[in-house]
Amino acid sequence: MRTNRLIQTVESHTEGLPVRVVTGGVGAFPGATMAERRDWFIANSDDLRTFLMCEPRGNGWLSGAILQPPTRSDADWGVLFIEVTGVLPMCGAGTIAVATVLVETGMVRVEEPVTRIRLDTPIGLIVAEVAVRDGRAESVTIVNVPSYAHAWIRCPAKCRSRVAGAAEVPWSSSWVSRLSSSRS
Repeated sequence: MRTNRLIQTVESHTEGLPVRVVTGGVGAFPGATMAERRDWFIANSDDLRTFLMCEPRGNGWLSGAILQPPTRSDADWGVLFIEVTGVLPMCGAGTIAVATVLVETGMVRVEEPVTRIRLDTPIGLIVAEVAVRDGRAESVTIVNVPSYAHAWIRCPAKCRSRVAGAAEVPWSSSWVSRLSSSRS
């Protein structure tokens, strides 16, 4: 068998969600920040994402994280988050998986009872605190970037859907929406 590329991964599970963490074989992507590296990856390496995430090596439930050298001096590692549908700015399950893999493989200096890992991501610095006992990761707590309410949208009772209410559009490492409504 001949190969032209060897990619190292660690398969992990975060509460049952499979996460493939790429630990080597892809090199550092161009970009002065992780956001720039994400943009470069989307434009130039989407074939790597589909190779790693889609059939026959992946599936629709699989998430992924690609470890990179950090672009900022206060971070231990850089991370890009990938999945079947694209490249994410942040992924909570992926962050938990990355922190666990870094501890379990010895890719960071492990301290008990808590190992603190600073991750450089496209949305900013994420801190993972890994509870460690006897050298093993037991649980992970993450401190994400601040969330905020981006917009409020009011829908009067005469809306086409016949549902009155308001939608909040918060940003919490990705865009989400929350709708409270009442039937008219």
